[in-house]
Amino acid sequence: MNLYILSIFVFFQACNQVDSKQEEELTAPGLKQVAVYSTSVKEPSGLVYNSKSNNLITVSDANSTVYEIDFSGRIINELKISADDLEGIALSKNC
Repeated sequence: MNLYILSIFVFFQACNQVDSKQEEELTAPGLKQVAVYSTSVKEPSGLVYNSKSNNLITVSDANSTVYEIDFSGRIINELKISADDLEGIALSKNC
């Protein structure tokens, strides 16, 4: 199975409270923001692409939950776990 490397810039509604000067500083040469989506995931942290489901997986720093979301930020599935202060997620190609 080929490894897929996917760079995704997801801007959540809470992150859009920047003035125009700050917004210019956040852009990278050659990249163009094409859409902005909000999500009900509280304090999302980390993001990984699941090629089997064609969805994204993120974790919530606020409630120790792993979320599968679509590309519009809508929650597809969730899994509460026994952990604190989640800051990232990785997905094995064997899963």
